[in-house]
Amino acid sequence: MLRSHKAEQISSKRKTSASFCRNTLGQLAGAKVFSKLDAKAGFWQIPLSKESSLLTTFITPFGRYCYNRLCFGLSSAPEHFQKRMQQILEGLEGVVCQMDDILIWGADQKEHDERLRRALTRLRDAGVTLNDKCEFSKTKIKFLGQIIEATGVSPDPEKVSAVRAMKEPSNISEVRRFLGMTNHLGKFLPHLAEKTRPLRELLRKTNMWSWGPQQMQAFESIKQDLTTPPGLALYDPSAETLVSADSSSYGLGAVLLQKTSTSNWKPIAYASRALSTTEQRYAQIEKEALATTWACERFAEFLIGNDFHIHTDHKPLVPLLGSRNLDELPPRIQRLKMRLMRFSFTISHVPGKEIATADVLSRAPIAHTEEGLHEEEIDLYADTVVASIPATEKRLKEVQKHQDKDEILLQLKQFCLNGWPNKFEIEKGLQPYLPFAANGYSPTELLMGRKIRTTVPVIPSQLDPHGADLGKVKSREQSYRQRQKQNYNKRHRAHDMPSLQQGEHVWIKDMQQRGTVVSTAGTPRSYIVETPNGNLRRNRYHLSRTPVAPRLHITFPDTTSENNPVETEPVSPEVLFDSNLNRPESERRYPVRVRKTPEYLKDYVT
Repeated sequence: MLRSHKAEQISSKRKTSASFCRNTLGQLAGAKVFSKLDAKAGFWQIPLSKESSLLTTFITPFGRYCYNRLCFGLSSAPEHFQKRMQQILEGLEGVVCQMDDILIWGADQKEHDERLRRALTRLRDAGVTLNDKCEFSKTKIKFLGQIIEATGVSPDPEKVSAVRAMKEPSNISEVRRFLGMTNHLGKFLPHLAEKTRPLRELLRKTNMWSWGPQQMQAFESIKQDLTTPPGLALYDPSAETLVSADSSSYGLGAVLLQKTSTSNWKPIAYASRALSTTEQRYAQIEKEALATTWACERFAEFLIGNDFHIHTDHKPLVPLLGSRNLDELPPRIQRLKMRLMRFSFTISHVPGKEIATADVLSRAPIAHTEEGLHEEEIDLYADTVVASIPATEKRLKEVQKHQDKDEILLQLKQFCLNGWPNKFEIEKGLQPYLPFAANGYSPTELLMGRKIRTTVPVIPSQLDPHGADLGKVKSREQSYRQRQKQNYNKRHRAHDMPSLQQGEHVWIKDMQQRGTVVSTAGTPRSYIVETPNGNLRRNRYHLSRTPVAPRLHITFPDTTSENNPVETEPVSPEVLFDSNLNRPESERRYPVRVRKTPEYLKDYVT
């Protein structure tokens, strides 16, 4: 990965004299036909020397590589490219170049075509290729943020649409923010205090909120002043440039400012847009980084090739987009910073009150969707990568043919398709490839370096239709139920009760009587019990095992003879539990407490 800020420390800058916008526009007097040419991947049109190429070396998992042509991310690249383009088009009338944008004009079609032919000849001889988005023979064209036509020059509506489309305030807080933006930008607007008076009256605590015709007229008048000269300045490539960006919970806002000869900042262009549903779930620092990146890309035609400064009110963002290396950043911040590598900027933190304009624009975003990257830029990058592969089609087929015969590669292919086995089961010749195993990860996860938040299957093998194995499903369900049973019994201290045998004496809990087990019933833990009233069927839970009582001999005193007691026959245990057993009548007696003299009183005489 190329760390461009390291290469910048040893790269040399060349100062080139950029054309002033006013001087350029002054040359257009009498022009009626216009064309605009755009160089294809401008920086890559400049070859590097061997010494300079080695300075761009970067490390990849496949080895070290370096650029053979001027790469994005070097602060000196714009100066070298601008100097090269000026040398190519030097001396041509009706032609002006600003980085990779070339404007050609003429008083009539014939003059325009002659100048265009000369410019194209110079570019062809120099080996410069052009994009498909070039415009030819137009009566109205956009260049350097201005709309140029035969009748004159006017600001590009896209530069001021963020302010012109702003809705009127609906509460005092929104009025206060709008006035803060007005005071920040409109310091030199004529009669500003008088125009803002109807709005300032709404801020008084003694006044009730009332948005009427006077407030609406003042609001529209201020927006008109901010989006037209002298409130809106013309872009000057040689002036100091500042980008102010901010993010709210639902929108992005940005303003491009330039310092005038009186050391005051004037707006050049405004921009705002609403966040998508996905972007609204970003962390706040990611929203701030997105706002900064989007602002630079929105104002790219003004910023590429020039040094500029960025203001943000989010202090943690400064080191992330400033001094940190790419490999030290979170994935999303890393991707945003990579999009900023073609710009040469510095970034600093300022209090929120100093970026009032960007704050207001982020809270009143324009509801529209923009693509982060143009399709032609994506196609250009893909075509360039494919074209730069250091192998011919024939050579690639030979490599593929030999790979199909290699035993190790064939096994690796099967592992990638069907899954990798346990690392202890892999052969010794395949173990060096184990750290590069990508099985179980989708291409998106490998690209992002993290899990994707989705419930949709992402592995191709999971998307193939196949029938379920009922045996495996049943086995898995039984195993799951067994684990649930074990966990429940362990938690509630439940266990199986011991089984009963035939002939055992039991106590029937719900009927409060004795019985004898006859046999087991058909269902588990169920028994047939014999009782004096018949046979019953009871669950083991309702039966308590009763110990067998020994046969006892009971002696009753003889009331007729004091010396010859009578012995009865042995009594069965059933008789002991017979509630209707006739017992001999005896005197009713009550229990008496036994009194015992304490040891320490044994010597006392009572």
